Amino acid sequence: MKKLLCILLALIFAVVLMSACGDKVSDGTAPTEEAPTEALPSDEEIAKAILGRWMGGEEGSRLGYQFNADGTGLAAFFPFTYTVENGIITITITAFGETQTGSAAYDVKGDTLTLTKDGEVFELTRFTE
Repeated sequence: MKKLLCILLALIFAVVLMSACGDKVSDGTAPTEEAPTEALPSDEEIAKAILGRWMGGEEGSRLGYQFNADGTGLAAFFPFTYTVENGIITITITAFGETQTGSAAYDVKGDTLTLTKDGEVFELTRFTE
């Protein structure tokens, strides 16, 4: 049982720590002042958009996530806190006496929440019954 909990915890930490702060243009070049920019949703709009239950991970190792309006949530059965600011979601999770914090650039489109770190993408799908 302890081994299973350690594996689960490692999966959760892997997701939480897949974080980044930078944006890239699709061709890999840095944006320029002349490049058209889309209006990004406000932090409040994103915070509302991520509320609820989400599923993520590979088939056979999918994990559930819950984002609450008060800035708390659950990853599997581990509680966490989160903030959304300047296009970055920061999650802090404490389990087995250890606290880990990770940040990720995010994008919410419909029922998909995408977290990106260093070009690696992790997608969560809104859970509907």
